[in-house]
Amino acid sequence: MFTALLAPRRDRLLACDLSSVAVAAAAERTAGYPGTRVRRLVLPGEWPEQEGGFDLIVLSEVLYCFGDADLERMLDLAVASLSPGGTLLAVHWRHPVAEYPLGGDEVHRALAGRGELTRLVDHREPDFLAEVYLRGRTAPSVAKAEGLV
Repeated sequence: MFTALLAPRRDRLLACDLSSVAVAAAAERTAGYPGTRVRRLVLPGEWPEQEGGFDLIVLSEVLYCFGDADLERMLDLAVASLSPGGTLLAVHWRHPVAEYPLGGDEVHRALAGRGELTRLVDHREPDFLAEVYLRGRTAPSVAKAEGLV
C-alpha cells in the first residue's frame, strides 16, 4: 500500500520485497505509473544500485529480520546508497516477534549510531518507531529546505 501511495509522488521509484506475493500486489497497484519498478530481491545480497544514489530510502518493517552482521551490512549499503542530503525513513514494530532476531528498538539504536546520518524526526509510540534521517552532518529546518523562510 505504501508503494502505491508513494508512486504518484515520484518520477522514479524502486520498491522491493522478499515476498513474491507482496511484489505482485505492489506491481498491480502501481501499474499505471511507468516510473515505478517493483522487484523481488533478497537483501542484503541483492542490494540495488542507482547511479548518483537514491534520494529516499524507506526501510519499513524489515531491519529486524536480519541478524547483527546482516543488519550492519544493510545499514552500510543504505547509507552508501543515499545521495548527499538524501533521506532515510525507518519504521519498525516495537513488540517482540519470535521469528525476528532483533527488535525495533535495537535496530533503531543501530541506525542512530551511524555518524554519516543526522536524525531529523524521532517519533515513538508504544507500538512502533518512525525516524527520518538525512545523509550528512547537519539537518536543515524543513521550512528552510522548502524555501518557506
